[in-house]
Formats: sequence, structure tokens, C-alpha cells
Amino acid sequence: MPLRSDWSDDLCPVRRSLDVLGDGWVLLIIRDVLHGRGRFDTLRDNLGISDAVLNRRLRSMVEADLLERVDYSDGGRTRQGYAASVAGAELLPVLQQLAIWGERHTVTPPRRRAHGAHPRGLRVGDDARRDLQRLRRAARP
Repeated sequence: MPLRSDWSDDLCPVRRSLDVLGDGWVLLIIRDVLHGRGRFDTLRDNLGISDAVLNRRLRSMVEADLLERVDYSDGGRTRQGYAASVAGAELLPVLQQLAIWGERHTVTPPRRRAHGAHPRGLRVGDDARRDLQRLRRAARP
């Protein structure tokens, strides 16, 4: 999902990464999915994002292999939600470092917790925890 330019074929890995991750919604969606909030309504409500924008971002994130569609039961109906793929789960340390940087170099509004933040820092939801465990097992020699 290019921002201003298509950097997907660039030799620079930072530019290629920004080609996929450069939209601010992408990292916020990944953060929420890693928190275990992968249902469409939950993402929309927590992020304050419109349905149309969220639909486009989710579709592009599935195409970029950052997210996977997963089925879940909701009152007897099967619905689709989202879980982090291996590539999406690998963004956890990036998000943790962004959170640390934000704590050090930005001003937190008084008496207000960051939207979507956990009071003890960035936590990982059960689906993302399983993704990370699968990733670690696959990386073992």
C-alpha cells in the first residue's frame, strides 16, 4: 500500500518496509490484533476508524501477508475476524520500540491513557502469542 511513491522494488529495505507499513492505520490495526482485538467491530470502535477505511486497510494487510482471516462463532453464526500472520507477529518488537520512543519523546496528555494502550505496556493477545510461538518454533535450527 504505497503512500506517495511505489517503493516495492527499491533496494533499500526501509523504503520497502514503508511501502507496506507506512500508513499509520496499519500499525494501529496490527497493535490491536496483537492485543487480541481482531474482530471488525472491535477494531472499528477501538480505533475510531470508518468502515470504508478499515475495510480497505484490512484487505491490503491480508494481501501483504500481515494478517490472516480467521473464522469465529458469534451467537451461532460464523463470522470472520483477523489474526496476525507470522510477518505481522514479527512487528511486535517494532511496536514495542515505537511505544518506548513515544514515551520518551512525546508529551502524554495529562490523566489520559493512550487509546488502545495497556497500562503495563504493549501486551500480546492469545492469537498473536500462538503466532509468535509458531514463528519461534519455525526459526529453530
